[in-house]
Amino acid sequence: MLHNITLPGLKSFQTVGTREEEGMYHVYIEKPRETTTCPACESLTNTVHDYRWQKIKHNRVLNRRTNVWYRKRRYA
Repeated sequence: MLHNITLPGLKSFQTVGTREEEGMYHVYIEKPRETTTCPACESLTNTVHDYRWQKIKHNRVLNRRTNVWYRKRRYA
């Protein structure tokens, strides 16, 4: 489910979820899938190897303690 939230500095990301747990606000974001250049062979690829969640340090959003979780994509 996509949410319509835009955070400062993260305009190229989509918000894919939010939740609140024990006074902490969690925002889950990802970038739209795109063709990218392989750093090893410099060919274009759109094949995803796997995904990982990475926690990004963030201050407060709307005066709430906030964690931003980025769904990091690794290409094959």
